[in-house]
Amino acid sequence: MVAPIVAGAVARTGVARFFTGTKGKDLLKDRFKSSIKGQVKGLNIDLSANIKQVSKQLSMRQKRQIPFATSRALNDTAFNIARKDLPKFANRIFTGGAVPFTRRGFKFIKSNKKRGSANFLTAFVFIDKLQGAYMKFQIDGGIRKPKRKAILIPTNKLRVNKYGNITRATRSNIINNKSKYFKGVPKGRFGEVYEGIWERSGDNQKIRMVAKYKDDARYNKKFPFPTIVEKLVNNRSKGFRARFEQRLKEALASAR
Repeated sequence: MVAPIVAGAVARTGVARFFTGTKGKDLLKDRFKSSIKGQVKGLNIDLSANIKQVSKQLSMRQKRQIPFATSRALNDTAFNIARKDLPKFANRIFTGGAVPFTRRGFKFIKSNKKRGSANFLTAFVFIDKLQGAYMKFQIDGGIRKPKRKAILIPTNKLRVNKYGNITRATRSNIINNKSKYFKGVPKGRFGEVYEGIWERSGDNQKIRMVAKYKDDARYNKKFPFPTIVEKLVNNRSKGFRARFEQRLKEALASAR
């Protein structure tokens, strides 16, 4: 099972810190153990001056609302990054835009104001395991091996959707129309270069390859998740103080 790819946020003593890494479950189980060090990258949003200034105007009872307000502000940030920013970023990077299934893979886990909890003042943004299984190649690059015999790569002769993928309807048409399509290597041709799916035309007098079998697919680093999250966090940090102050105002009002 592929571990979720995670970006998290930690806030304590007036500092909100975002982390990026690849050990989502480890981060949730124990955020600060040495096993995590080196696997995460901290991105700080310094709130200490802001909180210090606000604290001067608060009673001890009111100051107890600061962790709650910080947690809510972190959750606001995590929501915006996971549900809005990352899908938009993916649409810009991938040709034709990211497929809806990929966009739905950006998730977040809310922070908790309770000390001792795995997500104490920590909000996590991550790529879910199903999407992470293929997104890891877009993030880290590398070679993807097929689950079955080979990977099917469409040629420009085969109709695909706007994302460049073979549609279910096209696959069904190929499978059910054996008089028009066949797979393998045509007679009189030799070598793996000719192995694929072929289409007959002109009373079977002509054939053309519409999809090719490949033993693997090679990927370059196209979606550097930690770097992207860092950029998004920096963008969102500009409004973090305003969100914190709003959440603190709400917390103080409800505590009266």
